[in-house]
Amino acid sequence: MREGEMGQCAYFVVHGRLLVEKNIDGENVPIAEIEPRDIVGELAILDDAPRSATVTAMEDSLLVILNKDRIRSIIRRSPAVAEVILKLICHKLRNTHQRMTVMTDLTSPDLWRKVLTLIQLTVRSEPDLGRVLPLVSTHCRDLLDVPGHRIREIFHRLNEAGLMQTRENRAVTADLPRLQNFLIHCQEEYSNQSVQTFSSAKIHAAARLILSQCPPEMESQEWVDWPRGALLRLLAHPDLWRHLRLHYQNQRAEALLGRLLQSGWLEAVPPAGDPLRVSLAALRSLPEPREEIEAQRFIETVLFKPLDDPPPPEN
Repeated sequence: MREGEMGQCAYFVVHGRLLVEKNIDGENVPIAEIEPRDIVGELAILDDAPRSATVTAMEDSLLVILNKDRIRSIIRRSPAVAEVILKLICHKLRNTHQRMTVMTDLTSPDLWRKVLTLIQLTVRSEPDLGRVLPLVSTHCRDLLDVPGHRIREIFHRLNEAGLMQTRENRAVTADLPRLQNFLIHCQEEYSNQSVQTFSSAKIHAAARLILSQCPPEMESQEWVDWPRGALLRLLAHPDLWRHLRLHYQNQRAEALLGRLLQSGWLEAVPPAGDPLRVSLAALRSLPEPREEIEAQRFIETVLFKPLDDPPPPEN
């Protein structure tokens, strides 16, 4: 079936695979795959509008034709059948909308994490920087299903953020250290998965948080004892992990505590290792990673800014 044609039926997939594509800015963008025991073209059953997408068979497939008039007759006679069909349609629309949003939403940290990982891997494996952008464009389209107009916007923002410098649709430089720092920052702030590597900015923020909870009489002390549980609760503070679920905030706190112990800023008190001895002197002496903090702020405001920003108010 082709987008824009009038539909007279839906199809139930017995076996095989179908590819669903949507025309976006003149480009056919894959938005879904239809597998056995699924329905395609079901909107034709409910309305008389043209097909909303193009569907092609990716392999030999067996389909059962569901005639629109016959299905409508069954729906009128059986509310139970109508409910099942409506639930299936709602489920498919919700999944399709979610997929399209991920592909086109440039405020999504998950999308940027994937794109920057592709760039990092491509730059490391391709010595000719002139080939990097074409390769990344291909990877974004084939692996991430990002449409062409979004890929162009991504490159524009990378150039604006200083992560890559491009000229005539070719990469001329790529700042791998900043790419790596940004990927660590994305994992720290947004990724609901375990991490073991923390940026200097995150460690500094944790140190500031610990010091802020010390009463004034401790200011002159070099070491203080701190119950392990209380320290973990402090390191799971939402100010450190604003965008994470509670479970992952606690997980990050455990990993960050291990990192501080490994660095010698905390020491376990034998035999049970509770409480922990905290070196306030070492935490106070940690230099503020100003460049890293400013780079993160700048990159976030450039990369994650919403599309079609409203113009600033006139004076």
